[in-house]
Amino acid sequence: MLSCTVGLRKPDPAIYLLTCDRLGVEPEECLFVGDGANDELAGAKRVGMKAVCILPPGRDEPLWPEARGWEPTIRSLEDVLDLV
Repeated sequence: MLSCTVGLRKPDPAIYLLTCDRLGVEPEECLFVGDGANDELAGAKRVGMKAVCILPPGRDEPLWPEARGWEPTIRSLEDVLDLV
């Protein structure tokens, strides 16, 4: 889902909840993976999702200040399998 198609932007709780509704799941059943831009990780966590920061290739920390120190942090999407 693209924010421009629904008129909502992260970290507005409505975009996360709309996504859950369209998927037919509860936020607690979701794993949100993002690079942390625009406070998206905290937004996902506030609605009850588990939020995971993915690092850009070759970096040891996130690009975005609001994501620095976020846990859990992964290096690739393959690492998601260890979290589910």
